[in-house]
Amino acid sequence: LWQRQQTGLGQVVEVSMQDCVVNFCRPRLRSYYETGKPLDRPGNHVVGGGVPADIYKCSPGGPDDYCFIYTQPVRPQMWDSLLKVIGREDLLGDPNYSDPKWRNEHEDEVNPMIEAWTTQRTKFEVMELLGAAGVPAGATMNAVDLHQDEHLRQREMIVEVEHQKRGTLKLPGAPIKLSDSPVKVTTSPLLGEHNAEVYSEFFGYGEEELARLKEEEII
Repeated sequence: LWQRQQTGLGQVVEVSMQDCVVNFCRPRLRSYYETGKPLDRPGNHVVGGGVPADIYKCSPGGPDDYCFIYTQPVRPQMWDSLLKVIGREDLLGDPNYSDPKWRNEHEDEVNPMIEAWTTQRTKFEVMELLGAAGVPAGATMNAVDLHQDEHLRQREMIVEVEHQKRGTLKLPGAPIKLSDSPVKVTTSPLLGEHNAEVYSEFFGYGEEELARLKEEEII
């Protein structure tokens, strides 16, 4: 857009999904450049994220009842806020727990302490309480959660469309929002719904010919 404004000429903008994924791999590639070897997979951990940086079990304990919690080591106030929310103010200023390096080395001690609190609340309660305190947290959502999420519905990422035979359907919306040319999500046509238009336009068939083809189950 800037080039168009300055020169009156546009240019092709190409965005590849795979290119974007590779770009997100920069932190892992940095370590590869240093060692020449691929790093072990960290699972749910954030690379270089410290502790906590994982998913934690929540109530009622189902297969999708988890919340991801992440406190950045370079922002100690996040850890302090987490302690206040989970009711462990007694650890504020503790020389061990306040040290990101110590927490990394004692993950088996830190994570159960956090999970003792998260398992008493739903993943959405955990996300709301921690988020309000400035601690990054996100509930792990399954397909049902996504379709019920009010924020996604307001963003029109989950929309309702009317199908001729199946009634009201909930479908993913368009991820790119354009103010002057919004994308409307519609259902696919029924089998043979546009036969009359297609056969008349391309083959010149009239109503009688179309009726015969349909009667003979050709179309």
